[in-house]
Amino acid sequence: MAIATVDFTRISPLVEIVVRAGDARDPRTRERMRNAYNTPLTLFPGAVGLSCLFRPGASLDELAREGAYPNPMLSYATVDRLQWELAQIGYHLVLFITPTHQFPDHHTLAVAKASGSGNVVELPITNAPLDALQRALVVVHNPYQTPKP
Repeated sequence: MAIATVDFTRISPLVEIVVRAGDARDPRTRERMRNAYNTPLTLFPGAVGLSCLFRPGASLDELAREGAYPNPMLSYATVDRLQWELAQIGYHLVLFITPTHQFPDHHTLAVAKASGSGNVVELPITNAPLDALQRALVVVHNPYQTPKP
């Protein structure tokens, strides 16, 4: 069964944001993102990508609060910025809708080659789209940092 994706024609890419835990500027981030992206999702077979939070109309504050991440830093980007960075290298953004009990706004961020192939995601992910994602992400302090249980 196909996993639903966000229809970007039904949102405002200039204001809608995607939030990830952690510091996208950290030198170790690219390898961490590569490992996470290439690990298949247990709850959503067929989906690959990076864990994130997204909800149309949600603010950074709302998504950060929902995430209650243990990380001291958060990374976020507007959908437009992600799309633009990926388009520069011939890719497009895919957001799989992958809610969990703990995170109803959970999504999985993937990239696909910009071609007639639709949402055939990149697997394994290569350096160019990882670099584009890192360029798009802005890093901020996490005001809702919660210790790991």
